[in-house]
Amino acid sequence: MGGGLFLGYYYGAYVGYLFLAATQHDALPAFSTAMWTVVIPLTVLTLLGVSIREWWGEGH
Repeated sequence: MGGGLFLGYYYGAYVGYLFLAATQHDALPAFSTAMWTVVIPLTVLTLLGVSIREWWGEGH
């Protein structure tokens, strides 16, 4: 379930980026900045947290 959710929101972000880039929309720089400064770091932290929780849950 969680993997599908990540895949879905990254696909949506990618399609949004392609749309903004193809139409040369004024919101493209703000979208890119938001992705790099908020969304991607939160995703990395979430994946790291889940990985650590799974690793410690195995009895290590």
